[in-house]
Formats: sequence, structure tokens, C-alpha cells
Amino acid sequence: MTQPIPSTAGFSFRRVWAFALYYMPRLQGEMLIYAGISLIGFILCLLPAHEAVQKFLMVGVWTVIPILFYCGPLIFAKGPDTRIVERLMPVSAAEKLTFYYIYILIVIPIVVYLLPLAASWIYMACPSLQTPEVTELYKIRFQYRGVIWIINIISGVFVALACLYGVMASRHNRMMFGIVGVVVANVAMGILSGIIGVVSAIKAIKENAFLAGLKDGLAGTEENADKFASQFVTEMLDDFNQPNPLTLSIMGTIIVLIILTGWLTYRSIKRKNL
Repeated sequence: MTQPIPSTAGFSFRRVWAFALYYMPRLQGEMLIYAGISLIGFILCLLPAHEAVQKFLMVGVWTVIPILFYCGPLIFAKGPDTRIVERLMPVSAAEKLTFYYIYILIVIPIVVYLLPLAASWIYMACPSLQTPEVTELYKIRFQYRGVIWIINIISGVFVALACLYGVMASRHNRMMFGIVGVVVANVAMGILSGIIGVVSAIKAIKENAFLAGLKDGLAGTEENADKFASQFVTEMLDDFNQPNPLTLSIMGTIIVLIILTGWLTYRSIKRKNL
């Protein structure tokens, strides 16, 4: 049974908590489903299977996990539209937005990411489980903890908040517009990543590394061509992981998008409070 929402003036975390209790029955279901999927991902990532199977499972798990995070706000669009009830609650738009952000940016990531990350650490700590190709994929995913790590986090935050905006701003088909928000935000992040790739490729061409790799490929020296490809990816990630004008500009752009999305979401919630 939900507690009565206190109606004192000013910002109140008591009202934030009371608003959370209003949503709790719905959120518990999502958290249980997400925790179950996360547990399955944990198990799949630690199966002592053939290298190809491990690679398939690892890529599959780490494709699904971010999608769960991005689409977490869709829970607020599930079922009948209760915003007319929420409008009658003595909870400000800022307090509602605080609850949404705590749930989306703290609770969901813990439920979704904790077990798969633990599985990754266990895998890298147990040589008996490791296969060369999957180990290399994990190294590429987790060894870059500088700019790449920051950009990955803020990109995910932006996509999830774009989903929330789609849900809060739309009058009808809220779930559909939430999904549209995820797709549009992912496309935007893909464009920014593409800019990095193009700049890195141009840099490689200027340094004649690309031409050397192409020459080896045309000459049929497959081993050298594969070595070049691996070296090219490593150098591109190393360059991307350094704070330079390009990466700092991309980080700044994403942060501006996060602030803009938050502001638009706040306006939408405040308008519906009236």
C-alpha cells in the first residue's frame, strides 16, 4: 500500500520516494525481468564452450544488455496512461524528474550490468575458460578506460534519456515514441562514431599505413594484411582514447545533448503537471 505523498513546499526527497512507491508495483516487474536476463547473461558468458560459441554468446549478451538499459524508460509507457492521476499528486516536475533519473541512471544500470560485468572479470581471471579470440574482444572492450570509457557512458545515458523524453513528450503511442527516441539517439551516436572512424582512416592514409596494408592485401600476403587490420584498429582506439580536440568536441556535444534532452523532458513533465 502506497504512503500518502507529503505536501510541503520546496523540493523534497520524501515526495520523490513517495512518487517512487506509486510506481513500485510496475517497476518491480521490470527489475525482476531485467535481473533474470542479466543472470542468464552471466551464465552464458562463463560457459566453457568452443571459441565460436563463446564469441557468439559474448557478442549476443553485450548486444542485449545495452538495449535493456536504453529501453528501461518504456516501463512508464506500459499499461493505461495514468498521467491524469499523477497530475493530481502534490509532486513537482523537478521531483518527478529526479525519480525518473534515479531509476533510469542508477537502479537499471546496477540491475542490468552488474552480473555481466562480473562474468567478464571472472572470465578474464580464469585462463581455463579463455579462448584467444574472445579474450581479445574482452581486452578491446575493457582495456580502454579513458576517453572511450567516458564517451561510452555518456552516449548510453543520452540514448536512455532520449527514450524517456519520447515517453514523456508524446500524448499517444508513448511506447512507440520511446522506441523512436532510442533509434534516433543511437543513429546520432553512430554518426559521431563514424566521424572518429573517418578521421582515423584519413590519419592512417596520411601515415601510409593504410596503403601498406592495401598493398599487402593485393599481393596476397594475408598474414601481413590481417596484422595491419589488427594494428589499425588498435591505433585507432589508442588515438580515440586520448583527449584531443576531436574527442573533447564529441564529449561536449553529447553532454549538450544530454542537458537539452533533460530540459525538454522537464518542460514536458511540467506542462503535464498543469
